[in-house]
Amino acid sequence: MKRKTNRLDEIRKGQEEAAKRRRALVRELSARRKSKQSDNAGNACEVEDAFPLYNIDIERAIAAAGQLHLIPIELDIGAAQTLNRPMIALLWEFLHTITRRESAVVLQWPVGQRDISLLHPLTMMALLGEPRKHRTNDAEWCDPSQGCRTLYFPWRGGASAALQKTLLARRTDILDWNKYHLMRHYMDKKSDATVMDKLHLTLGHLSQLSQRDNSKPHLAHPTLAESYPVFSAEAGVEKPKLFRRAHGELFGRVRHGAALDRQADHRGVLSAPETAPFGLFGVSPTAPFHRALSAPVFGRGGSGPQLPDVCLLDLAPRTMNRLGSNWAKIVEDFVTESRQRFPHIPFFVVTQDAYVHRRMTGMLRSVTKTKAIRSRVVVRISQDPVSDDPPVAFANAIEPRFSTVSGPTSDAITALSEAARGSSDPTLAGTLRREMGALRKAAALPCGLEQAYKILCQELGQSAAETFLEYRSRGTLLAPLKEALASEIGGAERARVTSARDAVKRAFDTLDQETPIGSLFAELAKALARKSSRTLIAFGSDCDCLLGRDRLVSDRESGAAIGRKIEREHLRLTSIEALEGVLAEIEGTRHRNGWKRLVLVSPSFEWMSIVLARGWLPDELIVVCERNLAKRVSESFEKLSSHPDLSGDGKLGHRLSLVADAAMLELEARKASSVELELDEGAEASPGDSVIDLTDDDADGHSKIVVMTLATKRTLRAREGSAIVRHNHGVDVNPFERTCARHIKRGEAIVVPDQTFLEEARETLPIRVLARSWTDIYHTTVQAHLSSIPGGSLNAKAKYVLSQIRYRGGRTQTEAAVLNWLKVEEHLQVDAERRQPHAPQRRREFDAFMAVLGVNDTLSERMWVEGIQPLRIDRRRAGHRMAQAFVSVLVDPHGTASGLDSTVRSAIKTLRKRTFDYLDQVVDIETIEGSERHD
Repeated sequence: MKRKTNRLDEIRKGQEEAAKRRRALVRELSARRKSKQSDNAGNACEVEDAFPLYNIDIERAIAAAGQLHLIPIELDIGAAQTLNRPMIALLWEFLHTITRRESAVVLQWPVGQRDISLLHPLTMMALLGEPRKHRTNDAEWCDPSQGCRTLYFPWRGGASAALQKTLLARRTDILDWNKYHLMRHYMDKKSDATVMDKLHLTLGHLSQLSQRDNSKPHLAHPTLAESYPVFSAEAGVEKPKLFRRAHGELFGRVRHGAALDRQADHRGVLSAPETAPFGLFGVSPTAPFHRALSAPVFGRGGSGPQLPDVCLLDLAPRTMNRLGSNWAKIVEDFVTESRQRFPHIPFFVVTQDAYVHRRMTGMLRSVTKTKAIRSRVVVRISQDPVSDDPPVAFANAIEPRFSTVSGPTSDAITALSEAARGSSDPTLAGTLRREMGALRKAAALPCGLEQAYKILCQELGQSAAETFLEYRSRGTLLAPLKEALASEIGGAERARVTSARDAVKRAFDTLDQETPIGSLFAELAKALARKSSRTLIAFGSDCDCLLGRDRLVSDRESGAAIGRKIEREHLRLTSIEALEGVLAEIEGTRHRNGWKRLVLVSPSFEWMSIVLARGWLPDELIVVCERNLAKRVSESFEKLSSHPDLSGDGKLGHRLSLVADAAMLELEARKASSVELELDEGAEASPGDSVIDLTDDDADGHSKIVVMTLATKRTLRAREGSAIVRHNHGVDVNPFERTCARHIKRGEAIVVPDQTFLEEARETLPIRVLARSWTDIYHTTVQAHLSSIPGGSLNAKAKYVLSQIRYRGGRTQTEAAVLNWLKVEEHLQVDAERRQPHAPQRRREFDAFMAVLGVNDTLSERMWVEGIQPLRIDRRRAGHRMAQAFVSVLVDPHGTASGLDSTVRSAIKTLRKRTFDYLDQVVDIETIEGSERHD
């Protein structure tokens, strides 16, 4: 009889087997974890070996670099000079990045070192002199030095290290610390010579160059460029060239004097890409990044890892010009590929542009997945490593003020910028950007181009006058635009170039007779000449200074008085180039407090930054410039002033903050359209003068209304966003400022646009306005973009446009209305006096129409505000609202009047003088909801 199995025994047996399996699994997982930790430790050691520059003494390395003397060589041998302060600061940051493996982005402001690759040979010299000395018996020796292999991007061929060929490294400085390395090798004869020992032996041979100190001093010292090997990865015709051999010969200039080829020549090992201890590996932007960074030179040779120690990104102005507008994408691709190939490599970025500085900081944080990105600012005014560049210990507080103008020149610069941004040809884009600079220089002249030519011919001769004005002439700027239009470009790109060409033509139509800058400067100079304190006026060039002086002394009313002021140096005129010397001269005298103000007439952004980087400036800074410059100053300086390296009382950041605020105030004060409406004599007036109502019944009824009680017992009502002209009695020129009703405060004086003012304005300024010219611009713009609209006929194009407008939220109902907008050829045949804008009635549909055509927002805004809206019949029926027609005449008379004849300009001056009779003071303000009714 078979024994019956006990169920309980089976359960217990199963539990024991399960427990055994669990214990076995735990032991296996534990063994795997220990193995993984061991592998990680091995990898960590491997990484440490791959980056031997982890424990260098930065202070000792900087001290060694500070003792290095560089000798400039051009036509003759210059005096030996040590590294200046900003170069030492830049080298310190570079060594810190290598040592701590913390990526850094450094901004050189306002000027920068032109050759950033110079950091590599300076690091080499610093590291060779960094090891500590020891003494054994009577022999002195030092610890071994460490190499540095630098990955450099972007490589630009010979231009990357052109400056280094003109700088000699003093031979005795190298030999002084190299003898301790030689002594270490002499004491340790049993060990085989390493690659670094072979470098020290080669450097020791330089002692023989002393025989050339008198006969050939330029060959008695090596240059920085020949002291290390350079390898490059470039795009070849058939296949890319990936670090195959060194550029040039190591110590090639001095090899005969040092007899390097007649002794044990180790330069072959020192210049081999796999073993070079101080190799610079440049990667061209056109090279395939993946293949370049995967080259065998970055593999592991017999002597250990040969990975790059740091990646140096040179984003100086010349480099940025070569990379083009797509620089961010190119740099990001390189950084991403480098990070994937070398996960632990630190990046060191050097730039001279504040925007690039911020952009690269964010890019590195995104790619490296770390927030430990150091952001630094090095203040410098030198472009080379040895020029005197003292630190700015204290920056005195100043009172900045901007006086800006707009007009056709500003519109042309905006149109050129849009054309350059949308160009598919990098060469054309670069040409257009250079044209923007040329147009700014033409607009910066203190007088019109025709008058400038006459004056310069008399003072300098015809040849010099033509040379100076050629870069600023109409033909020079229009030639590349016409050439581009004659090419095969089409669609929206062609339309943008066409708009830029027309805008440049309109700008030169005004600049031939008068420049807005010149008109504003002449008015400002008359006001400054009446002051008892001294004024220093700086122009963009010596020729501009000559033209400015002639304009002041030739004025019929005040020319003689201003001439005497200039002779007594009560007014001192100079150029931007000579300004630093003049300021240093004034600062060193005991009468410097008598110079109360500095006037910069149309400076460039770079030169203005250089001036603001000085420690001492006169108490007042007045900048006369085009409005686009004030906008750039406001945006750039506002962000730069808050940087920790600049912020704080008595530092440059506080000064930059004041300048940024002043620029923003000026922009808000001059925010007005440069167009005048044709006032209708039959315009309907308000019932009385006790209440001036500027509210628009067609506006949003829910917007708030500002009710101002005036000192004359009258009441002015306006929407909170309505334009109000405020009078600033504290300025010498352009005292009328535009602001919104919500910003008006008690006690301020404003221009009251009552019926008397309107009648005075109509009588004094009977101009037909520039609105019609903007209407022509609108029609020609639509005509230029017609070819880019899909459709074989005008009806098909209208159907497509209608569908796109509805897709963007427009409420256009009929295809016939759109077809009427597109019939621009018929509209342009109408006489200019009777031509009306054939455009959408409402702003929403107009914006959608412009978006379909591909017109940029800035241009479409100007066409709507200054061309289409003013000519609407319902706008001309308004009473007090017509006072808005004169806002631009009051706040920007020089920009508004540019291009108009002398009669109209005279009428504008007369109106502004009479406007002082219509000022009134605000004694009380009340803000109410727009839906409330008023009697």
